[in-house]
Amino acid sequence: MNRNDLEANAVDRVVQALVLALATALGGCGNSDGNEDGAGAAGGVGGETTSGASGSSAGDSNSAGVGGGQTSGGAAGESNGGAAPSMPPDVARDRLGVGSVHGCAIDLDGHIVCWGDPASTYPSSDLGQTQPPEGEYVHIACHSYTCCAINVFDQAYCWGQLAGLGASGDAIHVSVGGSETCIVEENHEGVCVPESGEGSYRLPGQYVQMAMGHLFGCALSEEGEVSCWGNNDYGQTESPQGAFLYITAGPGLHACGIREDGSVTCWGSDDFGQATVPSGTFKHVCAGEAHSCGVKDDGSVVCWGAGTITGDCQGAAYECGQSDPPPGKFRQVACDGSHTCGLKEDGSLACWGSNTADKSTPPPDFRSW
Repeated sequence: MNRNDLEANAVDRVVQALVLALATALGGCGNSDGNEDGAGAAGGVGGETTSGASGSSAGDSNSAGVGGGQTSGGAAGESNGGAAPSMPPDVARDRLGVGSVHGCAIDLDGHIVCWGDPASTYPSSDLGQTQPPEGEYVHIACHSYTCCAINVFDQAYCWGQLAGLGASGDAIHVSVGGSETCIVEENHEGVCVPESGEGSYRLPGQYVQMAMGHLFGCALSEEGEVSCWGNNDYGQTESPQGAFLYITAGPGLHACGIREDGSVTCWGSDDFGQATVPSGTFKHVCAGEAHSCGVKDDGSVVCWGAGTITGDCQGAAYECGQSDPPPGKFRQVACDGSHTCGLKEDGSLACWGSNTADKSTPPPDFRSW
């Protein structure tokens, strides 16, 4: 997919969102009260939300606002018509995310489905990350005990440990990291909110995507250039030159990106070979803690770094099999420290690696587009 295609898709997404919002308003099928009970729960950033304005801040529109916290009750920006998202599948919109003890994905109807049972093994880790908000969504990102997603109305919502973090304004991309959550707004400005919820800041420049890692982050500009900031102990903020189509960072100290020619480049820590990419061209990639995985053009998944089944699934390398993907054709992959999940071409899910808390046991009847 070239840059012209990505820009065309971005325009299509904006037009589709506007058409859907207009149709809802004219048809009278919007629910002006449906968000009163759920969206803008206590703990949100930047002031209390007003009823019927899911995710909007009551304060200054340029300040950090509320981006979620809803786990039940009113639907987050959901219309009563229940229309499925019309967003085309592309590399810039992730439909799958995994955390430390869970996973979540967007199904055919745009609803978020999560799996894992944190309370069964680590009760203190059950922070609501498997209880997604209602509504119809087009993009999801997870890290540790938090997930964030963007709905069909370009509103961002977060749940789990960092429930309530977000940014005011319409969102086209969101990424969750170890210390902050960052959103690209519709005007292509980047807004980051620290874990504490205080001291939000805007990044200079125009962006199309964020990739947040452990204590560092990277942003992809409209021109395809990558810029990174934060901790640089392993060179993870020394982004490579050249144009990229997609970037990713995970719970570790490295990041990866897909270049315009389809090749993958990784930078940062390479202690376990997680930044040493095999040859070939890719259509999706994910960065874990000590491993990485990518979907090649033929749909097969290859992984590199630590994670083959050679140890006892303990220690820094987490030798749990997270680098041993199953056969089959895939569209996307998502990496965590000790497990990996993939969205297959038939819309089903497959996970490999550690199955602690059933985090590698997605629902067998799940289907996505």
